[in-house]
Amino acid sequence: MRARAQVRHLLRTAHEAYGTDEADRHVTARPAARPDFSPGHDGPARDQWNALVQA
Repeated sequence: MRARAQVRHLLRTAHEAYGTDEADRHVTARPAARPDFSPGHDGPARDQWNALVQA
């Protein structure tokens, strides 16, 4: 979240903020702490989305 805040407030570029060792540690630690996690999809399918957006 710290890296995201730095990018949103234009303090650093995305490459600078997300390319730090701290950001890398957090990104790699999260899946390691939740080995059983399987991401799901809770939105419309692509064809449904396209139909809604084009309407």
